[in-house]
Amino acid sequence: MRDDDELLSPRRMRPTRPRTRTKGLKPAPRPSSTASSSSRLPDPPIVPEGPFIANRAVVIGGSVAGIIAARMLSDYFARVFLIERDYIHDRPVSRKGAPQARHGHILLASGARVIGALFPEIAADMPGAGCHEVDAGEDLRWFHFGVWKKRVAVGVRLFLVNRMTFEHALRRQLARRANVEVLDDTDVLGYEQDATGRRIIGVRCQQRGVGSSKVVSGDLVIDASGRGSRTPRWLTEIGFPRVTESEVKVQVGYASRVYRLPRELDMSRLPMAAFPKPPETRRMGVMYPMGEGVLMATIGGWCRDHPPATDEGFLEFARTLPTPEFAALLEECKPAPAVHAHLVPSSLRHHYERMRRWPEGLVVIGDALCSFNPIYGQGMSVCALEVDALGRALARLRGQRRPLGRAGVARRLQRRVGRALFVPWLMAACEDLRYPEVAGARPFGLAVLQWYVAQLLELSGSNEAVLRRFMMVMNLVAGPIALLAPQVLVAVLLHSLRRRSSAAARVSAVDQRRVAR
Repeated sequence: MRDDDELLSPRRMRPTRPRTRTKGLKPAPRPSSTASSSSRLPDPPIVPEGPFIANRAVVIGGSVAGIIAARMLSDYFARVFLIERDYIHDRPVSRKGAPQARHGHILLASGARVIGALFPEIAADMPGAGCHEVDAGEDLRWFHFGVWKKRVAVGVRLFLVNRMTFEHALRRQLARRANVEVLDDTDVLGYEQDATGRRIIGVRCQQRGVGSSKVVSGDLVIDASGRGSRTPRWLTEIGFPRVTESEVKVQVGYASRVYRLPRELDMSRLPMAAFPKPPETRRMGVMYPMGEGVLMATIGGWCRDHPPATDEGFLEFARTLPTPEFAALLEECKPAPAVHAHLVPSSLRHHYERMRRWPEGLVVIGDALCSFNPIYGQGMSVCALEVDALGRALARLRGQRRPLGRAGVARRLQRRVGRALFVPWLMAACEDLRYPEVAGARPFGLAVLQWYVAQLLELSGSNEAVLRRFMMVMNLVAGPIALLAPQVLVAVLLHSLRRRSSAAARVSAVDQRRVAR
């Protein structure tokens, strides 16, 4: 069987627009023969007209968060520089800086809305960008909290994603922006300050294989470098206070494998998700088609209950999931040789918004700001919501003709970005903290919240209204208040009463049998 990258890549790639490189950086390689054989001409460049609020912006990190941030900034800055430490290929392949790219990914409805607005060409052809669209209720077979969720259309559309193809499609469209310049294979060494020490005015970077470093200046610097961001250390080195953190130590491990689907397979069985009922069980699995007869299967577990990255171990772990249908379907498919494993020790949030002093000219987004338990599939969508919040704040500055360099602007931008984290962080922490082994701050009222959500999850197997509202909140298109609507509250209370009555009846029956003996 072919290598995973070949299985997961489109058979034919459109030619990419040659990348503009600064003097001293090595030229981009020739497009592959597969790409150059296409008869389609390169898409014409897009020249943003402004008005611009400042001259230059710098984005650290060329993954999904960095790409969509650079695209948004290209509407507000005359020039945008995107700096990525990995070498960027002209076809969709995995990168060292994105080890999770070989695993299953989800783009929630909220994230798809933001990305679609920034990249209308991708929104018009999501399958071509590696995104399989499903109705969150009707199309997705989801076993969760001991029940199969009701199969009914809820009008909430999410996307099951081939990460390598999706990231490549985003990057290809970003390359059309005439005022965006990508510097790949380049390490960022630190921030540059002005004479006062209160403002970040750029970054010092060095292309690999080149002896000297250079400064890329910017009126605004965005750190989208991921969980391994060095901003906490860089800020303390230049005299700013240490950032406080919140951490939920989930000790999650997961493994993914690509399968070839048999031609005779009933495709109505896909996509499928099997999730646990904490704290009794802690294993999960997700599988979905990725086009051209290819299946992506990801399995994992909490609290160091991790799947082995072996041929036999992968299937054996799948057989222990909450529903036997998951493993049964895998046994009908032909696996690729490789099993890819990934470990995530914790959900980690940096509270930059709480710092007593914050440098002007700097904003942190994406996993560099907050990295979630990846099993919930929130990451890309939360990044998109953060970029959207930052873009709306910049639009207000432009509309009010307020200068970006004014004191306190960067702090306000960082706080606006941070607001996008409240709901997804609460949702993920609420579920993870059901396991007593998970270490993390347990907020006041957590037990009540967990009880209420448990009733909702059980009700989603039979109550259409509850399912619809749950999917809206899960996809971050509605706030948690939607789960407190009168009809939902009544349904939860009735469900709880029925459960108590049923439990009482079972206890009474047991007592009667004991008396009879």
